[in-house]
Amino acid sequence: DPANVEKFKEFKLPSGEKAGNTQVTLADVPAERQATALETIQNAQKYIMAPTFVITKPIAAALAAKNDEMKAAGNTDFEIRMVADSGVYPDGSTPNKTGILMLEDHGIRPRWTLLPRSGSHDRKIHAKDILTDQSEWFGSTNLSGKGMKDNWEHSGVVKFDEKDPASIALRTEAE
Repeated sequence: DPANVEKFKEFKLPSGEKAGNTQVTLADVPAERQATALETIQNAQKYIMAPTFVITKPIAAALAAKNDEMKAAGNTDFEIRMVADSGVYPDGSTPNKTGILMLEDHGIRPRWTLLPRSGSHDRKIHAKDILTDQSEWFGSTNLSGKGMKDNWEHSGVVKFDEKDPASIALRTEAE
């Protein structure tokens, strides 16, 4: 459409100059995606909220370790709130069972989605998010073995700055 071509001409490339105080990290390759997810979990000081399509053993282990660490340090107010997709495979199993059981063994009470069927297919929570008081990890990467190691995915982390009202507004919106 000619109108779109004209609008495209109005785009300007980023100048590269600093704009604001919000730090954003991007992760494309598996090692970066894994490192940023684990760093997000490890840096949490007050809470972790994680709505997720898949929660497998390695990520559940990181969440459980963080929970144990905070409780051992006397931080009894630290909280992990998790929602996992309740999707069931044809054989009756779920990819989330092992991760969920591990979380429960460490005193974390995850919740399962209760989404009704829509037409001929199950509805799913398809979020891939780890939100803490310090940062938010998000993107297309499922917290699964394939998502973290094999698939071509992209994730990002926004680090919140307590001194920056705009940054805290981003966190509040995410919550």
